[in-house]
Amino acid sequence: MSFWTPDKEKVRQGGRDLQANHALLDAPSLLRMQEVLIKLRHMNVFESAAEQMLAALLERVGTFAQVYNDASEGKQIDVLRITLYVRAEQDFRAIISLEEDGSKPTQEVFSSMTMWRWIKERQKPLWMDTTLGLLSSFEDDEVVEFDDLTGGSEEVSGHTSLLALLQRDATHMVLLPVSDLDGDVCGMVVIESCCEQDVGLSGMWSGENTQELLLWVDLYSPKVLSLLDDSDDVVVDDLAKVNELQDQWLPVVGESMRRRMSMLQAFASQDETLLLVGETGVGKSRLARWCHERSSRQGSAFEVIDLSSIPESMQIAHLTGWRRGAFTGAVQDVQGALERARGGTLFIDEVDKLSLETQASLLQLLETGQFSPLGARGGLKLARVRFIVGTNVDLMNCVRSGTFRQDLYYRICVLPMEIPALRGRRDEIVRWASYMFARALGSTSQQKVEIPDDVKRALESRSWPGNLRQLDNLVRRVVALSGGHRSLATRGSFVVDSRSVEQALEMEGEHQGVGPGEDLDARLLQGLERVSRDYISLALKRLDEGGMNGLHVDMLEAVKGLAYERAFVVGRDRMEGLSLLGKEQLAKHRNDRRAMAKELQKVDELRENLKKNH
Repeated sequence: MSFWTPDKEKVRQGGRDLQANHALLDAPSLLRMQEVLIKLRHMNVFESAAEQMLAALLERVGTFAQVYNDASEGKQIDVLRITLYVRAEQDFRAIISLEEDGSKPTQEVFSSMTMWRWIKERQKPLWMDTTLGLLSSFEDDEVVEFDDLTGGSEEVSGHTSLLALLQRDATHMVLLPVSDLDGDVCGMVVIESCCEQDVGLSGMWSGENTQELLLWVDLYSPKVLSLLDDSDDVVVDDLAKVNELQDQWLPVVGESMRRRMSMLQAFASQDETLLLVGETGVGKSRLARWCHERSSRQGSAFEVIDLSSIPESMQIAHLTGWRRGAFTGAVQDVQGALERARGGTLFIDEVDKLSLETQASLLQLLETGQFSPLGARGGLKLARVRFIVGTNVDLMNCVRSGTFRQDLYYRICVLPMEIPALRGRRDEIVRWASYMFARALGSTSQQKVEIPDDVKRALESRSWPGNLRQLDNLVRRVVALSGGHRSLATRGSFVVDSRSVEQALEMEGEHQGVGPGEDLDARLLQGLERVSRDYISLALKRLDEGGMNGLHVDMLEAVKGLAYERAFVVGRDRMEGLSLLGKEQLAKHRNDRRAMAKELQKVDELRENLKKNH
């Protein structure tokens, strides 16, 4: 059976030739589709649009269930919930879920790296019998057991996913791929239902019903996905959600992080391994502690271990501990991180720095949940901890290069979350600075710290390659230079001095101020000439090394993206930022966000190219 493929141009125009599918849909269904499409066209918030799409799908599934129940003798299908997952390479971009009655889910949202790989590889609808552990498509008669799909050494998370599935109230799941306009699968819709009489059978999930649901997904998802990046309007409910996400462990949550932190909060309550990916200094340890405090393990031990600072031969020993006499120098019993974190959470940072031998031991530990201290006699111990793992690199690249085990990657990439760099969270920079100033001053109230507008602009215009750690160091330096503690004691408040900020930045070699009488026109020309010289020098260097390795003059278009980036943080509002760029007309057509995203993508590509070939 072949599934209907959407016409991309018609999607871009916001319409469809629905009558072309009259053989598949009856008149009421066509009318209902059109009603939902009209509603979606007027929505500009991703969450609202996604919930509207899911509610429409639930309504249709409910109709299928009613027809099936009426035609069956003694069978009763209960539609439980529906979930939209949107994925990126290393993390979830969004998870939206609704119960059958349209309410928010009462059961934890189920997320599985295994399920995602199934739908990504097959790119077609699948149905699952969670009771028997069976998976099948609607296009052939093949039925596969979950264990056969894990391939033993390739994807060991399949068994863990099956155990989690058995604990849910669903007997059947249907997985529908969600594709972007380029045809790439970027997510999936998962529908959960329960019918114990249909165990081992597809039940109401016929190919025809699923074909219609896929049509609905293909109709609605382009509009919904388009709002994922463009939707940055904050409504009252969103502000309340932001406030709920903030606490002593994470005192600042901006709108740029709201959706990501909402997903992380859902992950916090689960016991599956959580993978935090982000540059050095973005706050992975802080976020791991935040997750711990919002889990059922709150109040129990929280242990952090960075195995990269430990000799390779002792890495696993620091995890498991050792007994006296286990090796030369082991003069007493030492508890490992697993025992210190017993009953709580263990955060393993820099997991990419582990030796291949340690990776093998960690994989076995994660799979069996058992360990033995080095030199111990007797049986194995249970590792009663929740694992959170951190890294600042793309682990899949490490897998390709052979420095990281593929089976371990799939085992820890169950609940992946990528943490944006501080330059991607500019709405948080001033608020983090205010918090850090108050902390450095020993103040209990951030109201005692005043940051002038010129200092705010100076902070927001920096790229902060060291992220929160670099910002905190700068704040401490500013306090020291300005005699902050004395001024706070004498005046009762602390006004951040722009000159002290300038001096502190100069110490980092980041001074970007303009001196008195400096010719900005000449400086701009000199800067562009310096960029061209550096480009040619780098090109020559790479040529001498045996190739250009992706270096191309078009990469210099990233300069335009950097100008966009700076204009939108220096301008007092979006319109002023566009005016600085001479792009006011973009606002009239509401294309400014898309244009900025396109230019900033060039900056990211340049950074990635330079980092890759560093």
